Amino acid sequence: MKVVHFAEYASGGVATYIKNLVNSQVSNSNISKVIIYCSKNHSDFDILKFRDEKVKVISYPYRRGFIGIFKILGMKKKIMSSNPDVIHIHSTFAGLIRFSFMFSKKKNKLLYCAHGWSFNKESSKFLLTFYRIIEKILSNFCYKIINISNYDSKSASFIGQNKMVTIRNSIPDLVVQKDKGSTNGKYRKILFVGRLDFQKGIDILISVVNKYFDGENIRLTVVGDAIIDDSLSIKTENTDNIKFVGWKSQSDVLHLLSDTDALVMPSRWEGLPITALEAMRESKMIISSDADAIPEVVINNYNGILFHKGSESSLSKAISRFLVMSSKDINKFGENGRHEYLTNFSYSQMLAKINELYLEVAEK
Repeated sequence: MKVVHFAEYASGGVATYIKNLVNSQVSNSNISKVIIYCSKNHSDFDILKFRDEKVKVISYPYRRGFIGIFKILGMKKKIMSSNPDVIHIHSTFAGLIRFSFMFSKKKNKLLYCAHGWSFNKESSKFLLTFYRIIEKILSNFCYKIINISNYDSKSASFIGQNKMVTIRNSIPDLVVQKDKGSTNGKYRKILFVGRLDFQKGIDILISVVNKYFDGENIRLTVVGDAIIDDSLSIKTENTDNIKFVGWKSQSDVLHLLSDTDALVMPSRWEGLPITALEAMRESKMIISSDADAIPEVVINNYNGILFHKGSESSLSKAISRFLVMSSKDINKFGENGRHEYLTNFSYSQMLAKINELYLEVAEK
């Protein structure tokens, strides 16, 4: 079986999803070849430099915008020239390529994953309705749609359940780091990992730390950079309690996770965040907004603290509560997260469901 992964900006959670999936497919005897198409711009370095005789990476010149849409639509011929058995499409903009398959029988080779629906984000009522209409139309030009969370599945129920399958995000297990962070030190460490874009709410987090916790016993490390929206009015210079480190390799992120006390996710909207699963795998508690599918992963007062999305005052209260928690309670939240990850987010089950879907597509 020959598998194509098609993405545009392969970064953040989408990149992690693809990397983990491709790594598993390298050892899958049912899959003979894996080809990854992604943009030369804003794509994860580890994907662009993927090295394996079974894997081929093809990067194409692309920038998001009106012209970029035509570039995506024009990729059909190149993709089909490799005669794939399965074409796995990742994210909303990449999903527009389905228009190219409108009148093609080859559309039954297509699997589409939005990695969080565009109509669940913050926008005008007109645009959200427009996104729903587009997704409804495009659902006819692929075999199945993969939803990464129960929330995504419910919110897209207007598309039709027979067209969709829910395969919740997961990540492979690793050896859990033993470092419990700095809970016994002079200050608490918190970590943000992701795009410095409006969706991820980094502007809210920076504002809260500067307004309410400047000079207090807290240190924030920010991993990531702007990808989609570089217009946020945030300063990325390092201060005494905020450190910006840019994008880091997966191993570096794991090291930073092992050395923090809590992961902070101030997202305004979200699919099922892989970063949260990474923190849970490392036995770290989470401070997060209650956006979309996040409560499926972060259970309030069990493995984390939830605050109201978009609310600075609510986030401030959550951090204040975190600061007065004992080291024992923080570690207990982390242990609960590890248990939740092992119990309800099995990577082997996720792979089994995806492989079953691939075989179903290949047989057709």
